[in-house]
Amino acid sequence: MPGNNVRWYVSARKQFLSALEYIRTDSVQNAEKFYDKLFLKLEIVSKNPVSCAPEKFKVANDGSYRVFTLYKYRVSYRVKGDEIRIVRFRHSSMKPRYF
Repeated sequence: MPGNNVRWYVSARKQFLSALEYIRTDSVQNAEKFYDKLFLKLEIVSKNPVSCAPEKFKVANDGSYRVFTLYKYRVSYRVKGDEIRIVRFRHSSMKPRYF
């Protein structure tokens, strides 16, 4: 069975690229490692989208919004049909915001 399609909201992609650039300023190797681990996790999530916890900061979450943490970054996504949409990418030290 093929994995679900993973798509990014524009704002989430910008947040991810900004984080990747920040990590790269300190260490190119760490940025590559972070990138590889993230996309490995997304591959796992695409095969089993409900394996992660429900997103507690989503107002009126019907269970379709999920979240996982990788190296202190919270990645929120929505499962809709056969598609996974990355909706937020935030560092866990940031003040939580409901959406």
